[in-house]
Amino acid sequence: MNKSISVLIVDDDEDDFIILSEHLKQIPNQNFETAWANTFEAGYKMLGEKRFDICFFDYVLGIKTGLELFEVAHNLNIHTPVILLTGKTKESVDYFAIRKGVADYLEKADLDVKKLERSIRYTLERKIVLQALRDSEEKYRSIFSESFDAVCLLANDGQLTDANKAAMELLGIQGPDFPEHNFNNYFQDAELAETFLANLSIGENIPEFEAQLTAPDGLIKDCNITCTRLQLSDDDQRSYYQCIVRDITRRKKMEQQIFTAEKLAATGRFMRMLGHEIRNPLNNIDLASNQLQEENKDKELNYYIDVIGRNSKRINKLLITLLKSTSNPGEMDLKKVSIQRVLDEVIGIVTDRIELKDITLEVVYEPTRKLYVNADMDNLCIALVNILLNAIEAVKEADGRIQIRTFLVENEVGIAIQDNGHGIPKEVQNQIFEPYFSKKTNGVGLGLASTLSIIQLHQGHIELDSIENEGTTFTIWLAALPQKLSK
Repeated sequence: MNKSISVLIVDDDEDDFIILSEHLKQIPNQNFETAWANTFEAGYKMLGEKRFDICFFDYVLGIKTGLELFEVAHNLNIHTPVILLTGKTKESVDYFAIRKGVADYLEKADLDVKKLERSIRYTLERKIVLQALRDSEEKYRSIFSESFDAVCLLANDGQLTDANKAAMELLGIQGPDFPEHNFNNYFQDAELAETFLANLSIGENIPEFEAQLTAPDGLIKDCNITCTRLQLSDDDQRSYYQCIVRDITRRKKMEQQIFTAEKLAATGRFMRMLGHEIRNPLNNIDLASNQLQEENKDKELNYYIDVIGRNSKRINKLLITLLKSTSNPGEMDLKKVSIQRVLDEVIGIVTDRIELKDITLEVVYEPTRKLYVNADMDNLCIALVNILLNAIEAVKEADGRIQIRTFLVENEVGIAIQDNGHGIPKEVQNQIFEPYFSKKTNGVGLGLASTLSIIQLHQGHIELDSIENEGTTFTIWLAALPQKLSK
């Protein structure tokens, strides 16, 4: 036996309800379970209480209409198919009802079992197709909206027509007013924006496009952009693109840091080789000057021998310093250490300089728990002191402010050192970790290079955010020890 089809009939004329019910009973091979509502309000209530397979609405329901009831149900996300009934067909109403989404429009006077069976059959088949379409749309809308990648829909003039949550966060879009946003306005480089727009206007796919995008909050992000052309409508002359934007800022920084670390390692190998070659003749100079000093009786000549000896020792001392700064600190004594303890040690080292310059120091430790990492405390202190000394030098006397914060993000400990100093020019930000690069008149350019090397040997990484004349933030990320190990 076929499954019963639940039917809601909303009609203020009981005779019409009885006639329609009788017609339904005469349809072969079908079993209908009917319910009747004789007013607009009763029909609305029953729709809210139960889901029906199909509905019949009389067009005239007192001062309201069955079409209005259909619209109310649709707004409540009730997608039960509706067949509209009328005493007399009006072509304008028929056309309008179908445009609104009514499944069919039947005249009561011409209604018979055959017409009713055909209308119900077509309506239920259409319901299955529409439900499949809704399920598919919901599925792909969910993929679109929940994607971690920023996904947006662009017209070929760069106009944003839709965007998922990740794209709205990346671009700083607060509401659904997409017409106010053109994707090209986010490009940091105007020439790249023109090139991107030109590629869109051609109507071809853009497999990969790297550019820096600026969000309304001023943050600049390195992004990889992929655009796939879509055909949304034959009537629309514009082309549309599915645009996927991946934030690769962190990856680019990591690549730069790896490149810098490789340069530092190469410099270290060169310096060790050079140190070995210099030490041999330097030892000979020391031995010769010592021998001359023992044998020489001329006081005037002794002065020059002393000069040779002092400068030889000075060269040897400089050589030791250079070799230490570029040596491989890979043999580290990694132990479980408290980040708070490390920072207390570091602050103690630089306290005198902070007080002499009358700098305001604010320290904010993670409030919920102590943070522990595997680290070589001495080397980690050296790395953090280097960054703090740079911050102290960057800020103005008496007006300087430095903040040190610790926090936990997923499984990483973050240490942020922020100052309100002169900042680092954008054009040199990618160079500051390179060996022997320095903007200071008396700088050697090895402090931050060795800092990066130490942090990387701790399997960590450093992020830099700096705005010229506003300040700089260095954020050091290290793997956190699990909670159970840190109690």
